[in-house]
Amino acid sequence: MWDLKRLFQFSRIGLISDFDGTLSPIVSDPAAAQLTPRNRELLQALQPRLTLLALISGRGVLDLAAKVAIPGAVYIGNHGFDRLIDDQIVHPPDLDVYRAPLQQILTAIAALGLDGVQIEDKGATASIHYRRSPDPAMAHAILGAALQPLIETSPIELFTGRMIYELRPPLPVNKGTAFADLVTAYQLDAVVFLGDDVTDADAMRVAQHMRQTGRCYTLTVGVQTAHTPQIVLDHSDVLVSEVTGIEAWLASFLSASSN
Repeated sequence: MWDLKRLFQFSRIGLISDFDGTLSPIVSDPAAAQLTPRNRELLQALQPRLTLLALISGRGVLDLAAKVAIPGAVYIGNHGFDRLIDDQIVHPPDLDVYRAPLQQILTAIAALGLDGVQIEDKGATASIHYRRSPDPAMAHAILGAALQPLIETSPIELFTGRMIYELRPPLPVNKGTAFADLVTAYQLDAVVFLGDDVTDADAMRVAQHMRQTGRCYTLTVGVQTAHTPQIVLDHSDVLVSEVTGIEAWLASFLSASSN
């Protein structure tokens, strides 16, 4: 059993979280996702008690910031490729050279005309959603078969998630590198990470390595559903059920911060 009060024995504490499937329930239309009222209330109460409250998402950073909209929070989008600093989007250097090959792949996928498949072009990266397809399993297979030869002749890299394909530039950037950068930038000596999907496991692995090496005291909290990837289960110190479980966990975290 993890003692949450131990976290508040440290002087510089961070809470870093994914958004979709963690603070917001998964919905068929990603544009309709919303931070739950209870999670908003809890995060707003926690923010002034922490050195850092940060969100790391696959969403574009402006979309993420608009959906969360908690003053003082730090927003990182596109799995670490987008950061919002002083209301300006900051990208890694040399990102623009990958824009054309990414667009070529998206154009080819759009030409398939698959019913219910949504292409989300986020500039630095892109997502291909097939949750709303009449037959998600068939859409997964068709998209995979179409993407594979395109990826083989492109510098763009392909990743999979919960009813989604992700396209990203071949740069050493992910939620794990974003997590590590935040720990360093804010000189955290204790941090919690919340997540639910494959891309969140990158941050979970980094967090657990930091704890094991004495770099920073960390705790990883995974959201368990019928669709949670095994890699998230393997790298979660604590598992909670659904987004409502995150609400309950954050309430306990807030209570520990008050004692």
